[in-house]
Amino acid sequence: MTWVTRPAPKPKPKVRGKRGAPTGRPRTRIKNRNKKRKGRAFGASRVDEAYLTWIRGMPCAICAALGCRQEHPTEAEHFVNKSQGGYDRGDTFPTCGAHRILRHEQWGTKAFERRMRDHFGLDLKALCKRLAAQYEAEVPA
Repeated sequence: MTWVTRPAPKPKPKVRGKRGAPTGRPRTRIKNRNKKRKGRAFGASRVDEAYLTWIRGMPCAICAALGCRQEHPTEAEHFVNKSQGGYDRGDTFPTCGAHRILRHEQWGTKAFERRMRDHFGLDLKALCKRLAAQYEAEVPA
């Protein structure tokens, strides 16, 4: 008895849509530049450079709450990231480089905020709102 081998037909690749669901049309590529946003990732209307400069002129809020000496320059830290829908005004507070690294790389944002609120009584979200109200009261529109 001899075996006859024949090549099996290869299956056709499934065409998938934007989110991976099978569709009848090929995927479309993402455009390199969005004309509506003028090439910016989060739009020009969400950048308030005057407010960020005002925030950077303040001392670190966490150093002030802890009573320690600030050794790094002040940076503008976003409570809600812009990629998550945050804005500059109302979502930004002043912090030094050491506490920024502590928040993002060592503890994580949720643990850092919880520890600041529970142990030191510093509510960062309320601080952001107070700073935005203070800025609007001080700086004419």
